[in-house]
Amino acid sequence: MDEADNRFNQITITEKGNRVVERSKRIFEATDRRVLEGFTETEKISLSLLLQKLNANLTRMEDEIKLRKDIMR
Repeated sequence: MDEADNRFNQITITEKGNRVVERSKRIFEATDRRVLEGFTETEKISLSLLLQKLNANLTRMEDEIKLRKDIMR
């Protein structure tokens, strides 16, 4: 809701949109199965943890770059 004028927009997904979402879920699930084929559950967990650490490092690097740019202005 826009606090300034109290307008409210309600958005709903169509039946066609729901079908697209469900099909997309099936595609992603099948892709995940193929990509992780042969991995043990322990390996999947380890991979997830490593990727989370990597993402945190990249986010921190991005924040540092933004901060340097702001300082140089």
